[in-house]
Amino acid sequence: MERLLSDEIRRKVAEVLGDVEREVELLLVAREEDDEADVIAELLAEVAEASPRLSSLRLSPEAARREGLVGEPHPAVYVRAKGGPAPRFRFLGAPAGYEFGSLVEDVRDVARGTTGLSEETRAFLASLADLAEPGVRIELEVYTTPTCPYCPRAVRLAHQMAMESERVTAVAIDALSFPELADRHSVYAVPKTVINGVHSIEGMVPEAVLVAHIREALGA
Repeated sequence: MERLLSDEIRRKVAEVLGDVEREVELLLVAREEDDEADVIAELLAEVAEASPRLSSLRLSPEAARREGLVGEPHPAVYVRAKGGPAPRFRFLGAPAGYEFGSLVEDVRDVARGTTGLSEETRAFLASLADLAEPGVRIELEVYTTPTCPYCPRAVRLAHQMAMESERVTAVAIDALSFPELADRHSVYAVPKTVINGVHSIEGMVPEAVLVAHIREALGA
């Protein structure tokens, strides 16, 4: 297979990830027959070349479940600190086009163990134990397409919230690769964020506005 990333893009990825201090794994969950699986595997391998502390791994859905990951649907991409817990965020479909930047920034955040969320947002996420019933989780689904320039910000907000709180899971869904999921939530434009399967937000919104929508979805 031809290399997917140009020399210029590889240099830029190395600038962002070349000095990471924490070992990070880029995981692909897929079956051999999955569309795009080989291309995604190559993409993750090329990103991992940016630093000796990065690695890529391909897992079957069954092997993924044994490691605490969600096996279905697939192909799915996870970013995990090596030796760390199962990540609470993932991509469904290839993190390509504008979403490639989201993947690189996710790797950077996981490597650093920190996010760029505001103190107010982190305080809200820490308060979810009081706002939500025990066992209740916040699920953020962000529908995207590779050509959407506004989608990465929505994806990053959702993924960073999942990094910060054990009560939050987040998934970036390529609406073109998973049309049945997009149809289920009447996705006609992207980005579209769906909270707990029922509360939806059209377009990219600021951090504080997403927090307000989560509060509304919780009835808080």
